[in-house]
Amino acid sequence: MKTQYPIWGHTFMRDTLIGMGFILFTFCACLAGEESASPERWPGFLGIGATAIDPATLPLEWSPTSNVSWQTELVGTGQSSPLIWDDKVFVTSIDGTMKEDCHVTAMALADGTKLWDYKT
Repeated sequence: MKTQYPIWGHTFMRDTLIGMGFILFTFCACLAGEESASPERWPGFLGIGATAIDPATLPLEWSPTSNVSWQTELVGTGQSSPLIWDDKVFVTSIDGTMKEDCHVTAMALADGTKLWDYKT
């Protein structure tokens, strides 16, 4: 006598493994997110959790000469909000007559010294 669902056990096992893989991936992603939420890092636009909130006390007013730690020239035109990772600041910019050159630049957080520039 044939069973109506001859591969039911196989399908159930496959679906269970896929579900467990998804749970494991989600767990690992959460752990990685916790590690990046340290005060030395501003991992993307609006910062950690996309809240634009930093526990540090920031100046309410500034000008080109007042309450500015450092400034630096970028190649071309800036295209991103800065990312801070440990002691480095990363920004992107574009250059060229048709804006065909893309740059990723790393600078020292302490003084803005250019560490490297990668052009694509």
